[in-house]
Amino acid sequence: MDCELCKAINETDRIIFETELSFCIIPKWPLKTGHVMVLPKRHVVDWSELNKEEAKDLIDLIDKMKFTLLKGFEEDCLILNHAGKLRSQQHLHAHIVPSKKAMRDFFLLTENIPKYEDVPEKVMIEMCEHVKKLL
Repeated sequence: MDCELCKAINETDRIIFETELSFCIIPKWPLKTGHVMVLPKRHVVDWSELNKEEAKDLIDLIDKMKFTLLKGFEEDCLILNHAGKLRSQQHLHAHIVPSKKAMRDFFLLTENIPKYEDVPEKVMIEMCEHVKKLL
């Protein structure tokens, strides 16, 4: 397998912290100081492929790194996980990025949607029903 993120476990200069099942690294192309990536050591593409122990370990490490960054930076953190076609690497990973802006601000800029828009209750119910049908 030729997975760049699987190989990253050997790039010890980039590794911040590791457990038996997960590790945290500085991304190859960090967005800014404080940007880290947390990923499982085992190659998996999706959360559903993790066993319970791996999932707990990964979430615990994400949480640990979030609190670490909150202590060291005067910004809150965004935790992002790409799914499907949006990810550049087909190895499950989460980005933690200190940010002065909230998630809503990024969608406002990138998808040209209003920051806050009152959605009629009927539309919310339709949205809810649509997603329920997908289950």
